[in-house]
This record gives sequence, C-alpha cells and structure tokens, in this order.
Amino acid sequence: MEPPSNLATPLKQVWDHCLATYSDGLFGFKNYGWDQIMATKGFSSINVCVRWESSVSVTEAQRTQVAQTLNKQYQKWFQYLYGYDGFPFSEIKVNVVECCDWGQQVGREYYMNNLNTENIHILLHEIGHTYGLDDFYDWTPTGVSNFIMLAGSAAQVTEFDYWMLRNWWTELSRNRGWQTGSSNPTTTTTTPNDGAE
Repeated sequence: MEPPSNLATPLKQVWDHCLATYSDGLFGFKNYGWDQIMATKGFSSINVCVRWESSVSVTEAQRTQVAQTLNKQYQKWFQYLYGYDGFPFSEIKVNVVECCDWGQQVGREYYMNNLNTENIHILLHEIGHTYGLDDFYDWTPTGVSNFIMLAGSAAQVTEFDYWMLRNWWTELSRNRGWQTGSSNPTTTTTTPNDGAE
C-alpha cells in the first residue's frame, strides 16, 4: 500500500532530511525500538523502563494503570504496522521492566495527571522518537502542518505520522536485512481507522 499522493512529497522530504542530517548515524545506531522488537526473535514484545523520580510512593494500582496506559499509547503507533509491508508481528506486548536505554522522557506529574486521557500527546511524540522519527523544530515538510512529531501541532498520531513510521519500517527493515526486495511496500490488510488524521 502506497501513501496517499498528497503525502508522497513530504514523506520523501522527511526521509531525505534524516539521511542528510544523520548520515552514517541513521543506520549506524542499533538501538531503535525497531532493533529491540526484532531482537525478540518472534516473542513480539518491547520492554519499557519507568523511572519514578519522586519520593512519593506509587501504589500497585498506579503501577498497573501506568503499564496499561503505556501499552495503549504504544498500540496507537503499532496498529499501523500490523499487516504492513512484511511487518512480522500481529501483536506487540509492552512490558514494564527496570533496566533500560534512555529514550523517552515524560514528566511524572504530567503522565499521572493524564492516565485516563485517550491520547497522551507528549508520550505519543516521545514514542515516535523511539522508532527514529525526528523533531521538526527548524523546518516543516511541504503541505503538512499538524502531526504529533511537530510538537504542539497535534494531540494524536495523524496519517502523516503513521506514514513516517511505515516509511522507517520499509527503509530500515531492508537496511538491517530483516526483509529483502523492493522498497515499494504492500499490505494485505486495511489501514486502521481510529480517528487519526
């Protein structure tokens, strides 16, 4: 499945910008969320460390709710990969563990105050970074102005965001040798519709 024609140019601009900006570092970095998922060898899970930076105790109920909320927010990204371009998993579990590679930072108070929020937009933005998606502080691709990776412009994962995520999968999966063939992706399922723009 190809991206909508109105997103083809901005998606190419984003990918070209990443290649030009990060050169060898783009493919040389081996600890993207993608690498972590593929290292599970079919167990389809990702481990997330939650560091509690407070002297305030956290209850068992809060720990459970934090884990459930993390899983829900991650699924807002993963749903666009299931069945897409040879992505080998139909479900990815999110496990809360202790040891980690720092990658996402969300303030404790913000997170706890938003546990019951449908889209925890700062967390969604940070999850995008886990999968290689860049910030857009100094430029914006042509024709798109509202997407979660453009901080403050969207409160949910948008169509442009999930196509950037899919583009990363397409390019990185071939670079890493997780799959071969053309970079023109195909899918056997329909695109989820959860209200993403």
